[in-house]
Amino acid sequence: MKKLWLVLVFLGLTVCWSLSAQEPGSLKTARHPASSKDIMTPCVSIQSNYNGGNPAQNVRVCVATADDADGTGGGSTWIGDFVEGDLTGRDLLYDFHHDVGGVDPGAPRPWSSWVAFNIDGVIYNIRGLTGTFVPTLTTAPYSTGDTIWTVWQAGDIRITQKLSPRQISGPGSATILYEYFMENTGTVSHNVGLLIQFDTMINGNDATRISTYYGFEDHEQEFLAPDIPSYWRAWESDDLSGMVAQGDILGPESTMPDRICLGSWPTYYSVVWDYTPTFGTYGDSAVLLWWYPVSIPPGGTIRQATYYGLGADITSEGELELNLNPIMINCARCGELSPNPIDVTLLVRNTYSTLWPFDDEMAYNVQATITYDASCLTLVSGVNPQYTDPRDLCSSEDPFCFDPSVGSASWRFELNRDCMGTNTCIHIDVTTTSPDIDGNSIDYCFDIPYCEGSPPVAEVVRPDPCGGITSCEYQDIIINITPGMAPIIESSIILQVNGTNYTTSDPQLTWSPPELHFIPSIPWTNGSWVTFSLISAEDDSGCVANIVTCNFQVDIEPPIFDDAYPPMDTVVHTPTPVIGVDIFDAISGMHLEITGVSFSNGDTVEVCILHAWDSPTYDYCAPNDTSFCWTFYVMLAGPTLEIVIPQPDSITACDDQYIELFIHPVIAPIDESSIDFSITVNGEPFTVDSRWVSFHDDSILTITPAAGTWHNGDTVCVTVNNVEDIYHTPSDDCPLTWCFLVDLNPPDIWGEFPADTNVTTPNPVIHISIFDSISGLYEPSVVFTINDTLSFVLSDSVFVLDPRTGEYICETARNGITFADGETVTVCVQQAWDTPDYCDSNRVEPYCWSFTVNFIGPTAEIVRPEPDIISACDDQEIIIRVYDASGIDSSSIVLNVNGTIYTIDSPYLTIDGDTLIIFQPPANAGYRNKHHRFCLGAFHRFGLHNDKRHAHIPHRG
Repeated sequence: MKKLWLVLVFLGLTVCWSLSAQEPGSLKTARHPASSKDIMTPCVSIQSNYNGGNPAQNVRVCVATADDADGTGGGSTWIGDFVEGDLTGRDLLYDFHHDVGGVDPGAPRPWSSWVAFNIDGVIYNIRGLTGTFVPTLTTAPYSTGDTIWTVWQAGDIRITQKLSPRQISGPGSATILYEYFMENTGTVSHNVGLLIQFDTMINGNDATRISTYYGFEDHEQEFLAPDIPSYWRAWESDDLSGMVAQGDILGPESTMPDRICLGSWPTYYSVVWDYTPTFGTYGDSAVLLWWYPVSIPPGGTIRQATYYGLGADITSEGELELNLNPIMINCARCGELSPNPIDVTLLVRNTYSTLWPFDDEMAYNVQATITYDASCLTLVSGVNPQYTDPRDLCSSEDPFCFDPSVGSASWRFELNRDCMGTNTCIHIDVTTTSPDIDGNSIDYCFDIPYCEGSPPVAEVVRPDPCGGITSCEYQDIIINITPGMAPIIESSIILQVNGTNYTTSDPQLTWSPPELHFIPSIPWTNGSWVTFSLISAEDDSGCVANIVTCNFQVDIEPPIFDDAYPPMDTVVHTPTPVIGVDIFDAISGMHLEITGVSFSNGDTVEVCILHAWDSPTYDYCAPNDTSFCWTFYVMLAGPTLEIVIPQPDSITACDDQYIELFIHPVIAPIDESSIDFSITVNGEPFTVDSRWVSFHDDSILTITPAAGTWHNGDTVCVTVNNVEDIYHTPSDDCPLTWCFLVDLNPPDIWGEFPADTNVTTPNPVIHISIFDSISGLYEPSVVFTINDTLSFVLSDSVFVLDPRTGEYICETARNGITFADGETVTVCVQQAWDTPDYCDSNRVEPYCWSFTVNFIGPTAEIVRPEPDIISACDDQEIIIRVYDASGIDSSSIVLNVNGTIYTIDSPYLTIDGDTLIIFQPPANAGYRNKHHRFCLGAFHRFGLHNDKRHAHIPHRG
């Protein structure tokens, strides 16, 4: 027996009485036997006070302040548990209107809904269910203003439950904001998650259907972020009448859960943390909301929140009754619109009824079309128009309506912030293909408020710009945090430097608004990178500053000199030597000053770097400086190189293409032993036979490979790595690299059409593809012939290149070329060659193909009886001879005898080979004293029809 409690509040006195009603499938009765020994759980209550305190538009939440002393609640831990209803005593959560047989009737009784916490995998539940621990109550529930506070401790985690009324869905609605703050009071990080279980009870209905953006269902549903509905609604009645409850998932102060399940309370009540849904129907409804564990650093706090309370709806009565959720846009933190996007969910109920018992009351193909202002609303989900789910609705007035009488259609819209401060409207038309049921429509307008928000703005002041180099061993960091509309909370500031978090409680970090200043306690290491991020800074309105990240590199050592070039006291053999020194600074660049340089032959050159300092990005500290001098002697100049053959990027058709290079001495002769070259083929090193290499006339390097050395498609690259004169003066042209290609194959020919087939037109279109992938086709070389009598080159424009397909096409009809029936046509590419730069072109052998022309159909000849003769035979047979050189398609034979059609499938019609067609009339065919007519039709095997043959036979008998 369930108890339905009515509560009357008068001058502070609570008077309660109860009515009883049995609910099938409920398990809660067994947990709450009515008894005069029941001691009601005391609770602290708050209520909303919207719209002048109209009770129908307000909610009340009650939080237990004592445990269930006699254990009738199924456990001993009640303090901090909650229950919710409206001010007229109607339930929103189970046992708000409690009946215990006259003992304190109507008093709210929190127990069947609960909240649990997952801390590093250990579950704490305020109801102390099996498999869970109970958090330690540190502050009993108390109210301040319109808020109820409860505080627990679970290990290092301090948990604060804050319940307070809100109105976020417009007139006719009111809700409670359920907030949970989890603070890490320890010295190490912890992973903390939250699970809330709401046991829905809508004015006595403990097994309510639940509607979301995804449908109006009576079976279990599961949603995972981010594909989560923005709200869920539950009705007192499946016909959408009476009280409606609403849980807002996306609201101005809510946080999106990671998972939601809508289903069975007897199952959900015992869930510890992990749960696998069955998606079956349920008889006692409840809701589970998970926020998965997140890491909380020492001193850190996370907040999770959701709404549940009294909803409202807008209806349009009719044979198709429409129910629409109200829309109210709120201003969230920092000027955000909430919710955004918005869900528009329409429920359609078939109320049609007829007096005739056998008339069809089903509404078929129920479809909804929404009209909206596209300048303010952007459709992001949901088709328009769309059929309801389900598409066909039986009548709620039909006692045999076992299918759903309510269907759902939903759309999701993104709000345009440019429309803030305006009013926008939607209009929905609903139709059905059932002719006796009228459609319906509904209109709704709502305000998009103007929401102002000004979050703090963080900006790196020093070092600037990011990514630079500093020469300061104690380089400091300065970040300005400019507040928006509210002051910065100093305790929220966290600066991360090289992975370590610093707060203003650390001596390195100081806060003097608006400047945040960090000075390292030990010097930075030379060469190290320092990365820092402002990862947290919040003002007291909840606005969070932008995250800024920056880095710099530390250079606190001067450059180092090494490997001066030309080396100290050495001789160079060019009047313009390359002068250099390795001035090593692993981090920054450097500034050089060079004096005392002479470039005359035989001179002594002195190179002095009077100052070499590095180049830090910032001028916060002076650069690191040093100096260095060395001498060398100048003598002569080195050789130059000239490519002779093959030229760079040329193409050769020789498989033994030789390579030749001029090496011009400038002053001194070439040192032949210094010549160093290498060859690669297709990117792979190639070993050169020394017998192929010669250096002659004191300046010509020749490489003459054997026949067959190069292969078609090879890319041959030659690199001259080094050449010196006899004084070891190197060539400035080295290294010198160039490449050439090898093309040994003639052009490719393929794709001939038509080929090896019959054509049924005297003017077929002829296709052929000719292509050379390396040196390219020499088009003037291409010659076509047809039947050895017609010869064409491309300039004749008989064969034309189609640039879309790369085919050469001959349209014989356009060029006046016609073939006879039965003719065999031979087409040939007589010649074609490519275009290499060296050696003779590669030429194709004649390439020919054939096809046959056949475009005349079969012929027919009457064998017997001859036309217009007189036959005395009742079973006079008919024999017709047909012929076609390509053969007859027997399935196409049709014989018409006196209007009766016979095919080869008829037992009266046979074919002898493919020449004689014999018709033997059926018995009693009625041929006596009649005039008979027959007609034959047939196709040959390529589809051409014959000339039909007709005959008349007078018959006497």
